[in-house]
Amino acid sequence: MRRITHRRADRCGRGHPIPRSRRRPCTGEVPHDRLQHPLAGALGRLETRCRRRRGRRARRIVEALAAGPHRAAQHRPGTHRAATQTRLPGVDVDVLDVVTVLDEAGRHALAQTLAAERLEGWQPSTEQIADLTALLTGAVSYDEYLRLRLPVAGAPARRRRLVRRRPYYLPGTSVLRNNFGIADATALAQLEFVATAGRILQAHLRCDDSDLDVRSLHRRVFGDVYAWAGEPRIVELRKGDSAFGSCARVPAALATLQAEIDRLGDEGAELDDGTLTYRLARIYVDYNQIHPFREGNGRTGTLLLHLLAARAGHRLDFADVSRTEWIAASRDSMPFRRDGRADPRPFVAVLRKRLKSTILDADA
Repeated sequence: MRRITHRRADRCGRGHPIPRSRRRPCTGEVPHDRLQHPLAGALGRLETRCRRRRGRRARRIVEALAAGPHRAAQHRPGTHRAATQTRLPGVDVDVLDVVTVLDEAGRHALAQTLAAERLEGWQPSTEQIADLTALLTGAVSYDEYLRLRLPVAGAPARRRRLVRRRPYYLPGTSVLRNNFGIADATALAQLEFVATAGRILQAHLRCDDSDLDVRSLHRRVFGDVYAWAGEPRIVELRKGDSAFGSCARVPAALATLQAEIDRLGDEGAELDDGTLTYRLARIYVDYNQIHPFREGNGRTGTLLLHLLAARAGHRLDFADVSRTEWIAASRDSMPFRRDGRADPRPFVAVLRKRLKSTILDADA
């Protein structure tokens, strides 16, 4: 770069010396016409710092919305509330007080609903448990219960070109197609947990009237979230080293399993505890190997076990079953060959300790 001189050009291009009184302090490499105000650098740094702060706050709010509306409320002024207070309108009671006044059937239904969701990885907050309790007591309807947990709608996801179309995913994403158009995986998972927990709770309250058809159960539990609920999957699935049954064989295998389910529903009341435990384990491991649906097989399977046990005059209690124990039993029950048959023994050990007779409890 050419070293500058204290000269300026007139209209004719001739250079004239600049008077000393009008000269600006400058270095040898910076033209005097590019010099800034002495405070410009400080103002620029301050503006950058403010912009970063706004960005961090915006990111915190977005992360809170993705985690769930109850987290997003913490970032809005005037929404702080006691941790044990429910957020539903017209229900201003303490969660523990509500749970203690529930009858035994209501407490069991709530405990088994939370247990089924925890086996899939859900960690419900106190407010979410309060919402379920309000749904259980009839203080709110299911629509009101679900409406408060719907995430704030965001900008639609940008569709990427030249991406292979996959039947169960939103275009250009790895998020399952859903009835709410949610393109964020975390927000969809939270909404799915909340929606299915409400439906499972309702099914527990009507065990005797519930249909034992597997497809109907899946549609009832997941139909609010997925339009394809209750339909056999059309893609191959695997989890880790375990490969589930071929999707081409799902309809026929599910029909065979449904016949066994209906048979146990009719004969279960006449079986002793050992035989009932074995047949429940056999049905579940066969169902798990088939894995008939794209999503929601675990919760549908545990609900099916509860309904079958209730038809046989028994009750299952999964409140003390850990996610690690359940996953280990599922993994150990899978056959070595894909066309082999699952082993029920791991689940016999799990179910034996959790199966209780409701007739004996009533007599006691």
